[in-house]
Amino acid sequence: MLKTKRILSVLLTVMMLLQAMVIPGFAAETEQFTDFPKNSWSEEAMTAAVENGLITGTSETTIEPRKNLTRAEFAAIITRAFGATKTADISNFKDVKEGTWFYDSVAKAVQMGVMNGTGSTTFAPNAYMKREDVILSLARVLFVDGDDTSVLNQFSDRSEIDSWSVKAIAGMVSEGYVNGYEDSSIRPKNIITRQELAQLFHNIFKTYISEDGEFSSVAEKGSVIVRSKYVTLKDVTIDGDLVMADGIGDGDFRISNVHVTGKIIARGGEGMNYFVNVTADGKVIVNDPNGTVNFYNYRDEDTPFKNDNVIENTPATFLERAPKPSSGPSVSSSHKLIFKNEDETNIKYISKSNRSYVIGDSDVPTDGEMAKEGFEFKGWSKKNSVEVLKRNAFIGKTIGDVKGTYYPVYVEIPDEYTITFVTPGGEVPVEKTEGETLSASEIPAITVDASKEFKGWTKTDGSTNVDYTNDALIADVVENVFDSTEVKLYPVIVDKDATTVVFKHPDGDVTITKYNNPDYVLADSDVPENPTKANHTFEGWSKDPAATEGEERSYFVGKKISEVEGTWYPVFAEIPDEYTITFVTPGGEVPVEKTEGETLSASEIPEITVDASKEFKGWTKTDGSTNVDYTNDALIADVVENVFD
Repeated sequence: MLKTKRILSVLLTVMMLLQAMVIPGFAAETEQFTDFPKNSWSEEAMTAAVENGLITGTSETTIEPRKNLTRAEFAAIITRAFGATKTADISNFKDVKEGTWFYDSVAKAVQMGVMNGTGSTTFAPNAYMKREDVILSLARVLFVDGDDTSVLNQFSDRSEIDSWSVKAIAGMVSEGYVNGYEDSSIRPKNIITRQELAQLFHNIFKTYISEDGEFSSVAEKGSVIVRSKYVTLKDVTIDGDLVMADGIGDGDFRISNVHVTGKIIARGGEGMNYFVNVTADGKVIVNDPNGTVNFYNYRDEDTPFKNDNVIENTPATFLERAPKPSSGPSVSSSHKLIFKNEDETNIKYISKSNRSYVIGDSDVPTDGEMAKEGFEFKGWSKKNSVEVLKRNAFIGKTIGDVKGTYYPVYVEIPDEYTITFVTPGGEVPVEKTEGETLSASEIPAITVDASKEFKGWTKTDGSTNVDYTNDALIADVVENVFDSTEVKLYPVIVDKDATTVVFKHPDGDVTITKYNNPDYVLADSDVPENPTKANHTFEGWSKDPAATEGEERSYFVGKKISEVEGTWYPVFAEIPDEYTITFVTPGGEVPVEKTEGETLSASEIPEITVDASKEFKGWTKTDGSTNVDYTNDALIADVVENVFD
């Protein structure tokens, strides 16, 4: 069965065939993802990325193709793509902890030389990747460089491309790996998404060889990447580059009767590599970050190596015809000019037997290639040397004059931070340079009323989650406090926990409120004096406005405010009226005293005696009137307040 992973975009029948050639260990079912972009522009690329193990799900059922890509995710994807296994020491990165899902991926990506830290102690794994940065990284690993940058003039936003990435992006566009958008833009500063990265890889690689074995078929178009240790590839034409990826490692790679229309890039092959009847239109570039690539071929005779067609950025060995004590390959004596990274991996490795070989422009890394975020590249220096050489100091010189190993010299560019405090009175910006700390006097004071409390600062307007307290803001240098150089901070102001007692006094409410202090003890001065009301006596305070009994003033003094929290109403008892009913009789006035609620008794009503010619009818309130206002029965029928007005 054909084991090569081939992703073609021409015929449905071919696509259906490839679906049956999923390589064990990498295969995943796209159907398991409910958000897989079916019938979308990215479906084919995402399918290739999933089936070849580049992109995995974010859960068992989701893959989030439109999710913005983080640096950690890019590290994981590119190391999977190249089958990287070797790791670098990344203990200097304080934000990449052992045990995190991305720790090994970051260590592999740094070892590959495709990613560096954002500073000497930071990697920023959760920071998003811009399209420009991703394209530049892939251009470097594929040795794509475009001298003709006019190809970028087709893009309306060409001016937004940084100078240090112009050539790389121009090369990627010329190769057909990068395309613009329908509106004629390229959007270099946009954050790249997972599906866009999948498309970028799919534009480059159409064949992934991820199993040991013999292969004699590849995709009709597109580059081929070999990432398994023991592979034989024969009888094919590769319309693109052949990448001997990191996954080959110290394995053996055999290739015969193969024509490559592009470059051959050897990133692995520390075992032995056998080339038989192999031709390439481009260079053979040796760039193995993990060791020496060994070819069982003669450099001066065998294709595709002869005629100085090999660029050794890292060491390579070839067969020698001269007698030698061992049967294995050895390195010819030569003059070497080596440009290394800070981590000792080679950037350029030029080895020539002729000391008069003149160093050309392509032999020396460009300043753009040496760009390092947050640092200024100053030039090249040998170890323990104070002399720093610019790029032009090498070009045009003979290799015998400048041979040696050189390392980049960087000077860190301090970041400029703007921290903007958004206060009720307006925005207060504070400018700081990396290495500086905020001072307490630079943080605006937030004044709130007694019912509010200032808790600290948040990065999200309207949030009550405190991201920074004032103490935290001044505790360290700004680069350790903030995760970006442009920060807006909003005050977090919350309501205090209020405990309130209200006395509904007739002269006005008396309110005692204590904030965040439920154990406050009421003092004598907190409790109002007893209220008064005409014709009433005060009976105390009650939470029931209809109560007839209440608590005395002394009840409250000495109590915790939380024990008497609430609204208290005064309880009054009405003082009963005193009634005087004066009966005016022929014998004189007869007064009778009564209290509200009492009734007259029959014995208290004077008896009126008249002669036989007269009749007593009752009582009137008007002297001389014959209209009866009250009969004796009426006078004793009810309480006095209902009888008399």
